[in-house]
Amino acid sequence: MGSPGYHVLKRTYGKGRTMQGKRHIRRLVLIAVLLPSVFTSAIQAEPTYFDGCGYLVQGVECVLFAADGGGQYVLENLGNFVAGDRIRVRGVLDLTCATIGMQGDGCISNNAISLCPESDLNADGTVSFPDVAALTVQWRRDCDEQNNGCNGADVSGNGVVDFCDLAVIAEHWLADLLPSLPEQPSFTAYYTPYSSPVQPDAAGYDLPLPLSEILNYADVDSKLDLAGVTSMLQENGFALMSYELGYGEPNNMVAPYGVLANRGIPIFVTSDTLLHLYHIQFDETLREIEEAEFYYDIRDLTAALLDVALHQYGQFEGDLREAARRNAAYLAVAQKLIDPASALPPLISDLVAAELAKIDAHEGFAPSDIFLYSEDYSQYIPRGHYTRSQILKQYFKTFMWLGRMTFLLKGSDPHGQTCAALISTYDARIQTIQAALLAQATKQIQVANRSGQGSRTGRDIWNRIYEVTAFYVGLADDLTPYEYMEVLNRIFGADFEFTDLESDYNYLTLKSELALLRSPRIFGGTGNVIVMPPMTSESLDEILDKTKGMRFMGQRFIPDSYMFQNLVFPAVGPYTGDAVVKPFTWGFTGVFVGRVFPRGLDAMALLGSDVAKQILIDEGDTDYEEYWLQFNQLKAEFDALSETDWNRNLYWSWLYSLKALLVRSTEGHPRFMHTEAWRKKQLNAALASWAELRHDTILYAKQSSTGGGGGMPPPPPPGYVEPVPEFFGRLCALTKMTREGLVELDALSVEAATRITALEDMLGRLIEIAERQLTNQPPTDDDNMYLKGFAASLQQTVTGVSDAAVATTLVADVHTDTNSEQVLEEGVGHVDLIVVACPHPTGGAFLAAGPVLSYYEFKYPMADRLTDEAWTEMLNSPNKPDRPAWYSELFAPVPVNR
Repeated sequence: MGSPGYHVLKRTYGKGRTMQGKRHIRRLVLIAVLLPSVFTSAIQAEPTYFDGCGYLVQGVECVLFAADGGGQYVLENLGNFVAGDRIRVRGVLDLTCATIGMQGDGCISNNAISLCPESDLNADGTVSFPDVAALTVQWRRDCDEQNNGCNGADVSGNGVVDFCDLAVIAEHWLADLLPSLPEQPSFTAYYTPYSSPVQPDAAGYDLPLPLSEILNYADVDSKLDLAGVTSMLQENGFALMSYELGYGEPNNMVAPYGVLANRGIPIFVTSDTLLHLYHIQFDETLREIEEAEFYYDIRDLTAALLDVALHQYGQFEGDLREAARRNAAYLAVAQKLIDPASALPPLISDLVAAELAKIDAHEGFAPSDIFLYSEDYSQYIPRGHYTRSQILKQYFKTFMWLGRMTFLLKGSDPHGQTCAALISTYDARIQTIQAALLAQATKQIQVANRSGQGSRTGRDIWNRIYEVTAFYVGLADDLTPYEYMEVLNRIFGADFEFTDLESDYNYLTLKSELALLRSPRIFGGTGNVIVMPPMTSESLDEILDKTKGMRFMGQRFIPDSYMFQNLVFPAVGPYTGDAVVKPFTWGFTGVFVGRVFPRGLDAMALLGSDVAKQILIDEGDTDYEEYWLQFNQLKAEFDALSETDWNRNLYWSWLYSLKALLVRSTEGHPRFMHTEAWRKKQLNAALASWAELRHDTILYAKQSSTGGGGGMPPPPPPGYVEPVPEFFGRLCALTKMTREGLVELDALSVEAATRITALEDMLGRLIEIAERQLTNQPPTDDDNMYLKGFAASLQQTVTGVSDAAVATTLVADVHTDTNSEQVLEEGVGHVDLIVVACPHPTGGAFLAAGPVLSYYEFKYPMADRLTDEAWTEMLNSPNKPDRPAWYSELFAPVPVNR
């Protein structure tokens, strides 16, 4: 190769795609190994491997590389580098070691830039050429504890100083080793794991169960009329039925316990009930802080940022001026949504009015006048708890705007839905500058406090909203202002001036650095991208790359949307099943018939329900090319998560609680829990609770897109607790995590804290009772007294909560199919009743009854996304959708009205 002072390595990444979204790339990588004697001179490299600015094409001259006259290019002026040059060095030093004779994870390679003190070998606070020089002194040496890892030169820790160590240094080139900005809050410290210590050994009966062995059958039958469910009761040990005890509240989960107890019917404390009670705590605490604090913070922050943008428009010229104008329009839309009485600046009144008209019409996809790509304006219909007040409606629309609109990084000419990029190269430049201006302004601006005393920075307000909402739902799927701030500071330093962005050189440096940051993992519909043939599993990656950019307060990555995204077109191929009987997920993609809708069952199967998996197979929803490939990759990914991973925030921890309901019961559990019917009952409970979770987080979660014997019998106990202590334990840990986390965040009212504490105490008692049941211990007097007063205990968990908040009738759209212009709706309906043959402590069985949730899944026009109010009306009309077929076979639609 010429000089002994360098080596050249050709690096090729494989084409296999992982569920982490690794891109399929082919790179040439230059590794320049300096000898100490040449540190102050030049590094030579062949011109065919990179261009003058580090891009991997034919070389040309620039400030970093110069031709030496002999057919090679020389890296000059090593002591005069600036931060902006870092990207060019890192661009040619990004590799793993798999292709140079090493096996395993020899060194670091990812798309994110993090700080790495180990790379700063000379401890001067910056990773730069002196660190490369220090490394070359130890080149090719074997490293161990005796030589202190070659004096720290074995940065990668692979036992030898080689290409891997140079790659790690390149990964952090010219990064100042300062504390990183706080954008990854961790909440696992609030979670206390629970594992039930009991070995189940409950008294039991055999199935089918003769009615004569049910001690109180005649009494309960006289009060509930069990004629329509007798065969189910005998076969499965339990039965489900319509519930209407005449108290006029079919959507109330709490009231049935009092009604049943007053009629002398033993209560069955269901997992459904506790899940619904947790939903109330989650939804109400979130609503309280949104209405009391975040509404005003967003209003004041957007007003202050709008003033900055208008000022910048008057000060700037050229591209900066245009970026400021568009930012003013973007922020004015947010300001009018949060405060409709606010005045519109004449400069951008037409642009803003056009956007507001589309938001109000909410008719689906249309081109945005400000962002110049298509937006799904149907998303702006207030839904969930956001219909309960005018403030919440305004907050919903504003936060949806700030959470959905992306300042895109990528542009091309031509551009559009079917092109390499959604917007032109020029508009991508403007939007990238917009994002930089907005990020920097958020960091610096002072916003007066509502009290009139003092002020906070925009960053403080942004942090507060982001941290609290991240505790509930998780981290943003798209790039945040913080990530843009970090890159700006790294490239231009603390004295960054906006005029630095006018230079083509500086802009390309910024864009190149931003391109190395993470890409989104969920396609939320940005630009209504159209996938053109040939369509492969790689098409999803291409869509995600097109939509990469910054969102001011981006919607959050949630695991179920990620699952859905990878189980629909284009990640999953054409339909391969019966041409006559079309499954629920079937639909046209514009080119072929494919999987355009996911199902809640997909998520449940991936969470561990073998029943959900079998239903998907039986109903034809897996009959697509590459479905099982995608499913198995997802299953492996989620199965590998630790308990800590599952409890990173409240959203994930809620799903972790549901997982406990989806496992098969082991020996020692009551017989009714070993039936296929019971597993379907638990699947229904998990799906209904998941629908409540999606309802509660509809604003923040990023939606996927295309997604007896003779004699006098002994008296029955006053009740029986569904014997699932592991589930109760997880839900108790989640409730405690909610309380402690919100207290730490100063985001919990006294009244809400009282309710959450009551639920936490209740779950603790239920764990004790369930564990005694499973170990065949008779109930204590305290247990019986507690179950007799259970209805009163329930009231403590809903004190001060409105009827609308307690109601079970709620709905959430969770996936959008742009092909059919329909959404996937997940709903919870009126309360059903379960009657269970519970093991009696003295032998035989007794009947107990309790409320359970009802679950619905159906498609609906996207332009008319359902609110809770519209859904309640639908449930009371002849047009209500059918229950899932797999559940209906367990269900006796005989109203209980005695």
